[in-house]
Amino acid sequence: MSLRDCIINAQKEGTITDSQAKESLELYDELHTEYKKNNVDTTADTKAGSETFDILKKQNIQKKRQKLLQLKAVQQYNFLLETYPGEAGELIQDMIASYGKGTKKILSLEALEEIIKKRALSKFSNGLKEFGRGARGQVKSKATLDQLVKEVFGQDTGNPNAKALATEWKNTAEFLRNMANEYGMSIPKRTDWGMPQVHDKLRIMKSGRDAWVNFLIEGNYLDYNKMVNQRTGIQFTDLTIRRALEEVYENIVADGNGKIVANKGSKMLANTRQDHRWLVFKDSDKWLAYQNNFGEPNSFATMVSHIESMSRDIAQLQIFGPNPKAMLTYLKADMEKRYLRSGLSQKKPELARDHKAKIDMLYDIQMRKSEAPINSYVANSFGALRNTLQASQLGSAPLSAISDIQSQRITARMTGLPQAKLLKRVITQIVSLNPRDRGQLALRLGAGADNWTSTNISSARFFGDTSGPEITRRLADTIHRISGLSPMTQGGRQAFHMEVMNHLSINKNKSFSNLDPVLQKTFQRYDINDADWDIIRKSKTLKTDYGEFIDIHEIEASNLYSKNRVEQTITKLMHLVTSETESAVPSTSVRARSLLTGGAKKGTIGGEIVASASMYKNYPATIMHTHIMRFATEFRGTRRVGFFLDYIIGASLMGALALQLKSISRGKDPQNMEDPKFWGQALFQGGGLGIFGDFLQASTNRFGGGVKDTFSGPAIGFLEDTANLSIGNIRNLIQGDDTNFGAEFIRYMGRYTPGSSIWYMRLALERLLLERIQSVIDPKFNRNMRKRERYYRKHQNQNFWFRPGKTFPTRPPNLGKAFGD
Repeated sequence: MSLRDCIINAQKEGTITDSQAKESLELYDELHTEYKKNNVDTTADTKAGSETFDILKKQNIQKKRQKLLQLKAVQQYNFLLETYPGEAGELIQDMIASYGKGTKKILSLEALEEIIKKRALSKFSNGLKEFGRGARGQVKSKATLDQLVKEVFGQDTGNPNAKALATEWKNTAEFLRNMANEYGMSIPKRTDWGMPQVHDKLRIMKSGRDAWVNFLIEGNYLDYNKMVNQRTGIQFTDLTIRRALEEVYENIVADGNGKIVANKGSKMLANTRQDHRWLVFKDSDKWLAYQNNFGEPNSFATMVSHIESMSRDIAQLQIFGPNPKAMLTYLKADMEKRYLRSGLSQKKPELARDHKAKIDMLYDIQMRKSEAPINSYVANSFGALRNTLQASQLGSAPLSAISDIQSQRITARMTGLPQAKLLKRVITQIVSLNPRDRGQLALRLGAGADNWTSTNISSARFFGDTSGPEITRRLADTIHRISGLSPMTQGGRQAFHMEVMNHLSINKNKSFSNLDPVLQKTFQRYDINDADWDIIRKSKTLKTDYGEFIDIHEIEASNLYSKNRVEQTITKLMHLVTSETESAVPSTSVRARSLLTGGAKKGTIGGEIVASASMYKNYPATIMHTHIMRFATEFRGTRRVGFFLDYIIGASLMGALALQLKSISRGKDPQNMEDPKFWGQALFQGGGLGIFGDFLQASTNRFGGGVKDTFSGPAIGFLEDTANLSIGNIRNLIQGDDTNFGAEFIRYMGRYTPGSSIWYMRLALERLLLERIQSVIDPKFNRNMRKRERYYRKHQNQNFWFRPGKTFPTRPPNLGKAFGD
């Protein structure tokens, strides 16, 4: 009796299910057909039966392992729920996006993805230093990058640097592969694997299935000798490869993962990643040609994208098990049952429904589902507009970012770091003469290097979004870099991370019980216990010219403890450092984006209007979910009041400094700090709501818009200004009114020209160019300038040290005005 007959009989007897029988028969028949080509029926039966049995046995072992890992994820949820201070629905949300409720911080999907990404980037630190984006957002060392790709594909370029960097990249990819397999995947190790593919769905769809498949087959792009059916291990023929590629196409255009026929029906996240290694290109030239036609032409961006997507998948596996979607469905059902048993559903009928909606929204935002545009043209158009507005209006953001000093100081106090020493390191890191060396050190320590991997990353802290066409993202990114915002943001984050690692190295000779009580509490908040601290402090430290640091690579290399135990400790340590760094220099968060946008879809008019309204409001929303929430949940009594007052006073002082610097940069004397309204503005400014604080002293905000424009967002204000400039002037012309189009056009260009608001250039641009042109074409120019001076004198008690309409300053700034002189 053949194995095929055994499978059929087992199905009839109910020993196996219909789906198991179908899968087994398909596998057997596929193998039998292949072996029958060169053997008689009996030999083919024997070989196919033996091979099918071995494959099914291996698959069964993997399935059992995945079930155990899924059960472990459920047990971890139940364990957390026993001590969690809130409801089940709140815990599930906290498992997705960091919230900080209670004295212990839950390791969330959001935090874990960032931790894994930073660990992977730290292993590629030499590559990041070599290729990371420069001052204009461009990828550096393009020639060496091309040679790296060749080396990865096994071609000797004769460049030892490219060879070393290729090895570093392979080790990074291998680190991610091993971690993915640890949590449920089964990605085979392949020494001949080259580079990952990034598929451009729109270009592939535009080409069409047959054209895309023919491109690969007729262009002889793929190496069939290295491409095998991952389930059977048999090489593909011309016929089977076409069928497999057709299914890859269908999965790509359906936002799948490019699954091949052998894995059809596989729904678990844990069963998808091996497919990314299935397409094997003959050499680097073929791979690059495919990327240029249907993928990401930038090889560095492809590598970073691989790190980011793998980190996202691994984080899901670790938090929610091999089947995250099924796990979330189970958790939401379990939540409803708990609410019914406790009577909460009777008291609050909408509770479960609201929690389920928030869970789904947070998950979609974290998984970037809300970023997939419904209409690409609409999304790119509005994204380009927002990027251009940022490039035009955020030039003075570095002066606002001075308030980071306050966030860094109070986070250091809450964490147990020396505040003065931290601020010294922050300043040194930002104004460093060798930023690449310091940045690489921070990267090795796990601090990340957003400036080197992404464009327009600094605007995310104010807006929370970095979408839009590449050219406009590069434009905004360049302005942020030359204005100083990007160096301040990146330098501040890296400096805080380094200071934590340095402070821990200084304390490595102390036992857990002898540590400073504040540091002990910080450890406990992240579940770092005596045993974890022993693993950390007994590891070899990294000694450099910039200090001595705890090094995650040395902890990882420790052979005194089990691999699993060491991995847990590294994750806890990185959770502490990453979360506290985010508190010290807030950027963006899933919670903030959910509050501002509600998960609105891009590419729809409604979604884009919501995105516009949320511009420049991300920072205060993030502050609310970091500092304010921490004060409310972590501390009690007088300690809570003390930290809150410390924050308010510090934020007001740093906001005051930012306001005075902005006044001077605009040609005005400092504001009188004896005016109570000034301190209201300062508090708003230091807390990230400076655009609203403007209305305490005037009827317009810093961009010239009113209350309506502030709430609706600058994109709406831009559209209104554009309509007034064009349609409004045409209407005035028809009605016979004075249009004064020239003066309005110059003001319009001054407001919306990228780079026009850079703090150290703005005043000269206004006085020496824009106002010179206005004085020629606007007969009311002098009258309007004097009116402007009277306005500021009346409403803010300020005079100009560099008067509007003048070519040179009339005097230096009167600093005494700040004190009422």
